[in-house]
Amino acid sequence: MAKYYATEAAVRCAKKAVDIHGGYGYMMEYPVQRYYATRNPDRFGGHSEIQRIVMARKALTSFK
Repeated sequence: MAKYYATEAAVRCAKKAVDIHGGYGYMMEYPVQRYYATRNPDRFGGHSEIQRIVMARKALTSFK
């Protein structure tokens, strides 16, 4: 759960940084855009989805 929370917090921070920097946040020369591109769940949807599946599986199997 901590791993999922940390990745979601990083995505939120990167999105806010892009919003704060405005047009410069979308330019490839600045690190803000690189941070956002590497953590953007819309482009790479795997990690958070897998973490949710693992957490749900753990929660559902603990009731047996």
